[in-house]
Parts: sequence; C-alpha cells; structure tokens
Amino acid sequence: KDDSREAIRDRIVPVVVNPVTNFRQEEEIYEKGLTKAREKVHFAPHAVECLAFFTTSTRLEESNNPKLNRVVKAKLYAGKSVEGFTKPNIREIREENPNEGWRGLSARYGQRMLGVAVKEAKDKLITDGQEGYVGFPQVAMLIEKQISGSQKLDDKTKDHYRSILEDARQEYRDMVNKDVRQAIAGDSNEMQKVCDWYTDLVRAWVEDGQSMDPLSGEPLSRSNIEKRMRPIEMAAGVSESLAPEFRKEIYGIMAKLALDGKKFEVGGKDTISDKRLEEGITEYLFKQAGAILTPASIISQRVQDESTLRKIDAVIDRLVEKGYSKQSARDALMLHAAQSVSENDR
Repeated sequence: KDDSREAIRDRIVPVVVNPVTNFRQEEEIYEKGLTKAREKVHFAPHAVECLAFFTTSTRLEESNNPKLNRVVKAKLYAGKSVEGFTKPNIREIREENPNEGWRGLSARYGQRMLGVAVKEAKDKLITDGQEGYVGFPQVAMLIEKQISGSQKLDDKTKDHYRSILEDARQEYRDMVNKDVRQAIAGDSNEMQKVCDWYTDLVRAWVEDGQSMDPLSGEPLSRSNIEKRMRPIEMAAGVSESLAPEFRKEIYGIMAKLALDGKKFEVGGKDTISDKRLEEGITEYLFKQAGAILTPASIISQRVQDESTLRKIDAVIDRLVEKGYSKQSARDALMLHAAQSVSENDR
C-alpha cells in the first residue's frame, strides 16, 4: 500500500507452496538436513519415516468415510496400496477437503525434535559412555513431553496430537516386528531355499508334473504337493479356496522372469507386485525358529543356554545388516519380545 516501496514490490515474486501431506516427501525434507548429523550419531531404521508419518498426519482432516481413518489416509497419500481403495479414490478423498494440510505441525517442528534427539544421543555417549542413537521411541518421548508442556495448545489439540502420536508408535512397532521376524526367520539364503522349494512345487502343480521330495528323493503325488504348499500359503494368509489362484499368479511371474532369463527371488525387484509369498515364507520360517527362540528367552537376563545366546547374537547381526546398530538392534529385539508377551497375556 505504501507507494514509496513500489521498487521493492516489483522485485517480490509470490510463490505458492502447497502443504505436504505425503509423509514420504516429508521424510525427504528431514533427510536433506541430516547429512552431517548422521556422521556423528546413528539413526535407527524407521525413526525419520515415523516422525514424518506423525507430523504429516497432524495436517490431515477427518473423513466422512468410516473406513478411511487417519492411518489409511496417510498411507494412501504416500502412494501405498490399501485394500479397498484405488487411485481414483485418492482424488475423491482430496476433493473432500480441498484445504487439507494447512493446519497441524510443520516440518520445522519435526526438524527441531530431530535436533534435540541428536543432541541427547551425543550427550548419552559423552556422559554415560553408552552408544547413543536416534530412534523413533526417543523422538516420540520428546514430542510427548513438548506437547504436554506447551502453553500454546489447548487440551483438545493436545489429546488430538497424542492420539496421532500413538498411531505413529503403532506403525513403528509394526515395522520393527516385521524386521525382527525376518531376522529370526533366518538370512536371505534360507528364505531363498524355501522360495525355490515352493516355486518348484508350484511349477509341478500347474504343469501337472512331478516334484521330488528333498529329503527322500522320491516323487511326490499331486495331493502331497498340495500338502507341502499349504503351510507357506497359510502363513501368507491365502485361504484354501484362493490357493489355486495364488499359485497361478506366482507361476505367471515365474514364467515372465524365465523369458528374461531371470530367477524368482525373494525380495527381488521382480517380486514387488506380490509380497504375499515373501511374507508367507518369513512367517513360515519364523514359526519354526520361534519354537526355539521364544519371547521369554529373549527377555530373560539370565539365559544360560549357549545355543540360545548364539541364536540371539545371530538375529542381532541380521538386524545390523538391515541398518540397525548393535544397541538399536537389541532394543528392537526386546520391543518385539515384550509385545509378543503382552499379546499372549491378553
């Protein structure tokens, strides 16, 4: 309005920046500022991702669709597949709240919390001589403390943020449980052996051929082939009625890979279209290993069995290969075990 400032106004270019509602994009924002911090302190897997999940979720509006809760909406906006929803649904969801994203916590808030978490991890190393790291549980505790002590937020908003924080904690627990279950199940070589065995059975079933028993070397009948496949399919959540369709789907992937001279590999880029088999193999091996490595044996501080100790060390080593540090791997294993005990007590 001040005509004397016309020269300044002529040099100002307005830039409209849409709010971030995709937690993957928010995660990228955080990562850009963590290059130097990562050189000084370890960041446990999922720490930054779950923080981004929390901050972006505070910007999401409630939906009139009872099936569309906050967690589902956050996953859809991040490009994740959710049963019962398609890409056209996402457009309809965004149209329901065209101004969504302008309320809630900012990316700067998340960056401040990460900064405090990094400082505390450094201080722990200096004062206690213990391995300090940034994990989501530590970041979540800082957020909860900040929310409770904030004088700018009313009680309703505080409860709202605490509810979203609990959603993020549950997402973190689910991610850690998956990592630990895979680590307990065994390394990638063991999983690939089971995958090769299952796909060999699938090929024999579809082509009405024969498969050999890996132990006896004797040919298996069609009914025996089906019996051998079912434990893995059940672990993958595939019902008996849907098993034929599942096998044909796997066989189709195998055939396509064979044309390109490739092999069906667990966790490979070519199997990303169907994760059920990978999850089924993981669950199958986990149940076998879990009969030996129980939650109680993990939690116990007085384990005398050398065999159990070696198994725990092997699981920790596999978690380290996934990006954990020794300490964060131990904490992840304890979290998984404690949650398993809690679920069994219900």
